[in-house]
Amino acid sequence: MGIHSSFQAFCLKAVFYCKHTFTTLASFAITALTLCVPAAMADSTTGEQSLSPQTAVEQLDAIGRQEMLIHHLAGVACFVANGIEPLRAKHQALQAHWGLQAAHARLRHGDAVLRLSPLTQPEIIAVLDAMEAHMLSSYRAFNGLMNQRGEALQHMEDLKDLSWTLSTQARGVNAQLRTAHLETGVISQELEQTISALNEMRALSQVISKSFCYSAFGQHPEASLATFQQASERLDALLAKFFEGSEDSGLPKPHAVMAQQLSIVSGEYAKLSPIINATLAEAAASPQYSALMLNQSSKILAELDNSFYLLAAIQ
Repeated sequence: MGIHSSFQAFCLKAVFYCKHTFTTLASFAITALTLCVPAAMADSTTGEQSLSPQTAVEQLDAIGRQEMLIHHLAGVACFVANGIEPLRAKHQALQAHWGLQAAHARLRHGDAVLRLSPLTQPEIIAVLDAMEAHMLSSYRAFNGLMNQRGEALQHMEDLKDLSWTLSTQARGVNAQLRTAHLETGVISQELEQTISALNEMRALSQVISKSFCYSAFGQHPEASLATFQQASERLDALLAKFFEGSEDSGLPKPHAVMAQQLSIVSGEYAKLSPIINATLAEAAASPQYSALMLNQSSKILAELDNSFYLLAAIQ
């Protein structure tokens, strides 16, 4: 199944869920439908639309969102498989799954509302096509887990492995787009570094949650614990750099409004400090902290998303 036929199937599924269900999934389907019409409109346009800094931020947000959602999906799938806050975890898993499909559609087909044309660079399209194949494998593992088919632990591990493959591909597309926008002067070096840091922090917030769960319940706890430590240390460093600015990387001190928003992010992240410190001190992730990790990581993610919306608004 190609990209276009997959997207059509995605929209048809959304219609089905809206017509035949009154579950949480229906709300995600409604959200998905808001993307189907704009994407279809964008797909019918001809020629490239000129990008403003704001629309460039929206475009880079979409690919950055893919990287984050890939980790988020693998993480909440782990919580689902181990019965941690099952209703909340399933809600987040379904939301992540549909969000991943929608972000991919926005990049591949465009978005008339945001005035984004489909990406057309051959090297980027090749990566997006490769990502779609891996996303189908991810969907099978996700679907098996949601419908309790087969071994939950194997579905978990499949999603974890696919998350690293897909996130690497998404990060590569992100880097290519940032470079292209820099070369054409659409965004400045300072804005490019700000977007890069925000995207990385958003992904790291979910790597921390994912690696905690896989350390507590997965097949390779030591490797997941090492990832957990690296991700938490990196997020600490990025937050500090964001507040202070970095002449070496070209990251400016944040706008006053952005600094206020980042203070909220930092405050939510600080609530994870007891879990992070205890996990690293004991060299083990304790299942007793799982519910708090699941809930707090979603709050951190929400505030990082708000940071992106704010960044686009002030351009």
